Amino acid sequence: KYTPVTIDFVNRYGAWQREIFFKASSDGFAVENAEYNLLQSNSYNYNTLEGQRKTFNTNGKKSIKVNTGWVDESWNAVLKQIMLSERILIDLYPAKINTKSTELFKHINTKQINYSLDFEFAYDVINSVI
Repeated sequence: KYTPVTIDFVNRYGAWQREIFFKASSDGFAVENAEYNLLQSNSYNYNTLEGQRKTFNTNGKKSIKVNTGWVDESWNAVLKQIMLSERILIDLYPAKINTKSTELFKHINTKQINYSLDFEFAYDVINSVI
């Protein structure tokens, strides 16, 4: 029903660990740019089609939000290791985690435990490496 998302990360022992998120995920896209006031190219004839403002350095970033689905209380340790990892790959693309805090549920209080994590891919859509 859902497309699985594979997350590889370096765990607390320094080894790569793979977790697969089988539940709902959503993709995001954000654009950043700079804007400046445009000087008309012809000072004698004002062109209304040229506009007064223009953008430059336009680039985009992709993000993804994943859900664990119903997991056991022992999954708290894995969640901590993902959040503390400095190296994360999502479907073999480098990413960083945006989730800075979460409540660690206990099975006695909450029978159905589901965690949601936000990630941002660690590269620009338009490659800007010089």
